[in-house]
Amino acid sequence: LVVALLFSCSMCRAFAVPSPQAGSDREDAPYKQVLQALGAASKWQDALVLLRDMRQLDPTAVLNSASYAAAIAACGQTGQWPQAVLLLNQASEDNVECDQPVYSAAIDACAAGNAWEQALLLFDAA
Repeated sequence: LVVALLFSCSMCRAFAVPSPQAGSDREDAPYKQVLQALGAASKWQDALVLLRDMRQLDPTAVLNSASYAAAIAACGQTGQWPQAVLLLNQASEDNVECDQPVYSAAIDACAAGNAWEQALLLFDAA
């Protein structure tokens, strides 16, 4: 039943609504968990929609390195390395610290898509 719910991005958005305990250190956890589940289900497009909706529809959403790393990893699960690199660039534009997990997810995505030159460029930039 839970897996069936994850296939609908609208259901993901409903599931990922932050808890009323705003201000807690883990207010990004529901979004991150849904992004990770979408990646595991190879639903990278839905992960991108959720990330976009976090930016546009939820002013309380926390866009941080964990959210971007999960979305980048979702792209990497299916070898969508160009999208992963675009997300890495978007994170920088959003002033999100691109830490080791973010770069690692992007490098893994490039490797999964056999984009070794791009993976090496990211490795040098990390």
